[in-house]
Amino acid sequence: MTSVFTDNFYHTFSGEVYTESQCLIHEHSTAQLFYSMLINLGYRSTDANRRVWKNNEKVVVVCLSDDFTFSQTVKSRSLDNCFDADTVVITDNYTYFNPQYTVLRVPDSYFGIFHYVPSLTEFRPVKRFNFSVNRIDRTRELILLELINQSGGVESWLRLDHANFNCFDPDSANQSVDNIKTNFLKFWPASKQIDPAYKLIVQDLIDHLPVRTHQMSVEQVHLSAYLNLVVESYNNDTVVALSEKTFRALATPAPWTLFGSIGTIDRLIELGFDVMPDIIDHSYNTLTQPDSFNRFNGIKKIRTYIDSSIGIYKKLVVMDVQHLKTRCEQAAEHNQQHLANLQKQWPQDFANWLPTAISKIAGK
Repeated sequence: MTSVFTDNFYHTFSGEVYTESQCLIHEHSTAQLFYSMLINLGYRSTDANRRVWKNNEKVVVVCLSDDFTFSQTVKSRSLDNCFDADTVVITDNYTYFNPQYTVLRVPDSYFGIFHYVPSLTEFRPVKRFNFSVNRIDRTRELILLELINQSGGVESWLRLDHANFNCFDPDSANQSVDNIKTNFLKFWPASKQIDPAYKLIVQDLIDHLPVRTHQMSVEQVHLSAYLNLVVESYNNDTVVALSEKTFRALATPAPWTLFGSIGTIDRLIELGFDVMPDIIDHSYNTLTQPDSFNRFNGIKKIRTYIDSSIGIYKKLVVMDVQHLKTRCEQAAEHNQQHLANLQKQWPQDFANWLPTAISKIAGK
């Protein structure tokens, strides 16, 4: 770990969702099984991430957890044609378009890889929001600026919320505080045009970076705020790609909202999870890209998400705390059990699904 992030708190993969579920081992072993099959069938990987595989006749893409369209092999086409017609994509992603190539989605029970039971379960909110972000990109930076803008300014955010914004950039240096400030300012030129208020926020914020206003673990901080603001890695109108961020929220007995691809909440409901719709209005997750994603990088969607989250917090803070705690425990226990059931179903579901996949990639 780099010098700025020496505390165990920053060791992302040592978090309970990883260590208890072993989700990365499950994900990688599933992908490795396909790699082995593809090699035996004469395919060779053409990229460093081993997602795109080719033989003399066709292409196979293996992409679990990440958005598979980022591996598109035909850059100039729309997503329904971003691979040639003879391409087979193996993924857990849910798509909102009709691909002209073959998409084989693994059985939904795949998400059982995220099953775990948190060791901490006592919901004791003392802050408004928990906003914990490790990696920085333009969207995450805009969400931060808009959260601060709508909720009272930098000092209020630092005082009233559990604030953690690391500004880790995998494509840059992360060894010093100056590196972290540089990472933040890297995305600032594209953001400062949106709202004049952002300039003052950045001036007040920059000397606090990287921000961490507590000494708790990731698990503790999720239980210590009225509302957890969860930001998924991908947020668009085309693909729902779920990660440990979402499943940690589902398994933790605390309220949450999710900034992710349109329809992610409906997808979670379809999968059988309890998203607590009786106390959390997730209608923010219905805003489409054409209405919100323009040259200002989706600011309408971001503003709607923050405005909705603030409204939800105001509702939660006046609720009976014991009732809120009980409802969160009910949802978390349901979701933990559902993940356990999916985990048990996965081997048989996968065995039933696999022959079709082999037939497609073998060209039969």
